[in-house]
Formats: sequence, structure tokens, C-alpha cells
Amino acid sequence: MSRIRLVIADDHYVVRLGLQACLGLKPEIEIVGFAEDGQEAIDRYQEFRPDVLLMDARMPRLDGPAATRLICGEFPSAKILILSAFAVEQDVRAAIQAGAHGYIVKTSSPDELVAAIVNVAGGRQVFPPEIQPLIDEINDARELSERQITVLEFLAKGLTNREIAALMGIGENGVKAHLKSLFNKLQAADRTEAVAVALQRGILR
Repeated sequence: MSRIRLVIADDHYVVRLGLQACLGLKPEIEIVGFAEDGQEAIDRYQEFRPDVLLMDARMPRLDGPAATRLICGEFPSAKILILSAFAVEQDVRAAIQAGAHGYIVKTSSPDELVAAIVNVAGGRQVFPPEIQPLIDEINDARELSERQITVLEFLAKGLTNREIAALMGIGENGVKAHLKSLFNKLQAADRTEAVAVALQRGILR
């Protein structure tokens, strides 16, 4: 089986050195390049077209998710694994929305890291179990219909059910049905919490 060509992007020299020492000994992996920031990660990807890009979540110039979004925009088949010190909700959400295939924390063992790289190279998504609830939340948000998102936007503007019904051309009972479904999907108790959750999850901006 051919070796997995890997580019490592991290702004800390010691981390890059440690990853090189850890992964360079693995027979299934060939390290072909390094990057010190997000822009260099893009340059190295364009130069080497690696099988996997292992990218730190937070770097200068461009952070991991921003660089991931640009790379995936140019190379839709790019396979990027985000590496971070913590499973921070904001970082995980940004990584997924940018098109990353996986997210792994730096406290993972070498075997876990290698397994993640192998899985991502094979086209599989890799996210640690502790952030699965967040993945489920993001997937739930993606299941919102356009009409439900429109209702959320009106809620954010402070409109009443009657005003929303008039603007959408539906009855107030229809608005109430949308609200009930929204509250269930967002696990919100009321209109204010629904808007807050939608903003937190990036459904509304």
C-alpha cells in the first residue's frame, strides 16, 4: 500500500518537531512538507497536493478553519485534519463548516493520531467522541428548513406571531407550528433562547 503523503501546519516549532518525530517513524506516513501559518499551509498544499493536511486550529495570518475554507474552495477533494489543544466549540464548528474531514486534540496518543490520519486519507470523517454532541447539534441545525430559518430571522427582529404570519402569508397557527418545531430542534424553551442558540450555532448572523 502506498504511503500517505502528509503536510504538517503548526506555528510552534517544538510542536512541528514533535509531530515529525512521532509521525516520521510510521511506515504508512510520508511527511512531505511543513508550514508555519495558514497562508503557508495553503502554499504547501498547492505545492505538494498531499493526501492529508494536518493543520493547527489557531495560527497567524490565517487560522486553520480559514485556510481550510480557502483550500477546499480551490481543491474540493482536499482532506484536512484539524489539530487543536482543546475541543473548543467555536473551533470545532468553524472546522466543520470550512470543510475539514476531522478534528483531533493534541492530547491524543500517537496511535490515535495515526489512525485519524489514515481514516481521513481514506475519505472518512474523524471526530473524537467527546465532541459528538456538538456534531449532532450542527447536523440538527442543517436540518432546519428555509421557512424555519426565515421564522428565526423574524424572531431575531422581535416580530410578533401575527406580524410573522402576515409577512410569510400563513396563519398564526402555522407560525406556532414552526415555532414548536424550532424549539424542539434547537432545544430551546422560548423565542429568546431559540434566537440565542441560533446565533451561537451560526444559523443566524
